[in-house]
This record gives sequence, C-alpha cells and structure tokens, in this order.
Amino acid sequence: MKFATRMPLCVCVIAIHAVWGEARLHAELATPELVYEGTEPVRGNSEGLVRHLFRVKNLRDFPDELFEPAPDLPPCGKNTNASRTWVNLHNAADGRVLYGFCGLKVAKDLDGIWFAAREPVPESVFITLEDRREQEKVNSNAVPLGRSKKAVPQALKPGAEPALRQWTNVNQVVIEATLLRVENQVVVLLGSDGKTYRYPIGALSLDDQLYVRDQLAPAPAASPK
Repeated sequence: MKFATRMPLCVCVIAIHAVWGEARLHAELATPELVYEGTEPVRGNSEGLVRHLFRVKNLRDFPDELFEPAPDLPPCGKNTNASRTWVNLHNAADGRVLYGFCGLKVAKDLDGIWFAAREPVPESVFITLEDRREQEKVNSNAVPLGRSKKAVPQALKPGAEPALRQWTNVNQVVIEATLLRVENQVVVLLGSDGKTYRYPIGALSLDDQLYVRDQLAPAPAASPK
C-alpha cells in the first residue's frame, strides 16, 4: 500500500508566515513625516557651521529590519555593513543632497538626523528613505527652516531685559544664549559665541518654554465686532 507524502502542517504554517512577513515588511515603507527641531552649535567649530536638527514623527511606522546591516548590498564608502535603508536630506528647492545617513541601526535613529551648513541655508528641506533591497524610495513632506514664512514677532514685556542663560533642547544640548525675540512660535537666541540660533518653542525644555512665556507681553485682546 502506498501512502501520499504530505508536508507537515507546521511547515506550511511557517512558510505562509515567512511569505506574509516579507509582504508585510515591504508594505510598511510609509511616507515619513518630517519635523524641524531647530539648531544647535557645532562644537569646536569656528567657521560658522550650525547644525539643523530633524526627527521623523511617525518613526514607529518603520520596522527596525529596514535598517539592519546589509553586507550583501553595495557599501557606503568603506563601510561594508551599511544599513539596508539609506536616508538623505535634500534642499527642497532643487533636490540637492545636503547630507546622508547610511549607517542607521534602528528606526529610533530617525529621531537624530541633521545637516550642518553656513548661512544662507535652504528655505525648506525634505528627506528620502531608500530601501535598497526592495529598490523603493519615498519622499517626506518639505519642512521650512523657520524663514520661509513672513515673520510675525511676539512682543516682549515692556522693560524686559532677557539675561544670558543656559538653554536646553530636547536632545539635551545646552548652549548659553540670550533671548532676542519669538516669531512664528520659533525662539530666536543670540549665543554667547555671537551666533544666532532658532528653536521651535516645543523643542526646548519645559523650564525654557516657561521662561520664554514669562518674557512675552500678553496677547492683545480681540477687538469686539
């Protein structure tokens, strides 16, 4: 008597899981939502370079597998273990690459992307994520660097004389600076090094945000209609 050979059910389930997992991973190359976090000084630099900071708001939409080392793919310079997915920052006006990251390890690293430049800087920036294994590339939204909109300054309190103090951003970078003004919810600081720095107010520590609000004059009451 002959018996038909059957593939064990568990093997079938594992195979289906593997195929489904690959399809799911490929489908999860979402559109990144880029957020501008402001600027910080380039330490030990005397040539006017300022680092512009960004994060990806929806980084949880990107599985860590996208950034695993890919030694079977072309290297990034001498780095033969470059990540599967590369990230580039671009000038939104002409698409020119400003800086790139080919060694990110996990999706959380999308919280610390940046480029450094001297004045003048691009009005707005976008990023691309390129999954080299799947040969797929996606663009983010373009974000202004706080200068493309007409500045709407918020007045300081009459007689306010902001002092030189320490400021801390969300990345725990500390600078010494004086508050110059606030415009479009962006805090403009004059650093002790003579450089100007801009931070969205939400990118500063809670203590700094409270200090800024304490220095601002009350908003004018709306005129009755």
